[in-house]
Amino acid sequence: MTAVPTAGSFRRVTLLTYRALSVVMLVVLAMAGLDELGVLGEGEWPEPLYTLSIVFMFVAASLAMIF
Repeated sequence: MTAVPTAGSFRRVTLLTYRALSVVMLVVLAMAGLDELGVLGEGEWPEPLYTLSIVFMFVAASLAMIF
């Protein structure tokens, strides 16, 4: 027998994915904030991480408007 996804399982996976992305976004944004305050030291953020933090800000704002 093949397992057929139901609406409940799809909703569960969607919520778990949303929560996981939210945690990752919060960590990256917190690190970006600490870097701006100078708490993390003198080194610069690698360019991909800085770009990723900006992308996460837009994703977080978009998700906040949707949900």
